[in-house]
Amino acid sequence: MTVTKHFTASAIVRRDGRVLLLWHNKLGMWLYPGGHVEENETPDESVLREVKEETGLTVAFDAAADNRFATETVAGLHTPAIVFDEQIGAGDGMHRHIDLVYLCHPVGEAAVTLAEDEVGQFGWFGKAELADLDMPENLRKYLDSIM
Repeated sequence: MTVTKHFTASAIVRRDGRVLLLWHNKLGMWLYPGGHVEENETPDESVLREVKEETGLTVAFDAAADNRFATETVAGLHTPAIVFDEQIGAGDGMHRHIDLVYLCHPVGEAAVTLAEDEVGQFGWFGKAELADLDMPENLRKYLDSIM
């Protein structure tokens, strides 16, 4: 059986020692903003677009793109902080997301405005608050390692 794989790009958005998490209505859990890399879009463009669509925030990458080897025809993109290979769904609908996860921070003081059809609520959470949240265990472990 061939398993369909999709590339996704997501952001761990951090501010003042806290991380932005969203309650995803469809999945019924706390996750970071992100989504599918669309045709003719780089992962860099995708993650910035997805965060803006889901939260209304403009974000910037925590680290600069690595352009040490750039040429006239080649540019360096941002390096993900981590890449997850995630099983989505089960049975005939099961597929995988190859999720490129970037560390980002908000630009300016804009308020969060949610895409309410996808996201029911949001919160800025400190490390101590993560233990009580319904989220995938890999995400909890990863956040614990970077906060």
